[in-house]
Amino acid sequence: MDLHQLYKSIKEESADISREAIEINVKIKTASENLQNMKADAIEKYGTDNIDELQALLEKLNKENEEIVQRAQQELEARKKEVLDTKDKIAKIQQGIL
Repeated sequence: MDLHQLYKSIKEESADISREAIEINVKIKTASENLQNMKADAIEKYGTDNIDELQALLEKLNKENEEIVQRAQQELEARKKEVLDTKDKIAKIQQGIL
C-alpha cells in the first residue's frame, strides 16, 4: 500500500469514527433528556424521583393492589355461595320441600 492509499484509508476511518462519535453523542443527549423527563414525571406523579423511594412506593402499591384483589375475590366467592344457596332454595321450593 502506498502512502496515498494509506492516507485515504486513514482519512476514511477517521471520518467513520467521527460519524460514530456524533451518533453516540446524540444518543447520550437523547437519553439524558429522556431521563430528565422521566424524573420530572416521577416528581409530578409521585412527589419524588429518588429510585429507592419510588421502589418502596411501588411495593406499597403492589401490596395494596394484592389486598384489593384478595378482598374482591373473597366477596366474589361469598356472592357465588349466595347465588348457589338461593338456587338451592328455589329448587327446593319448586319441589315442594320448603
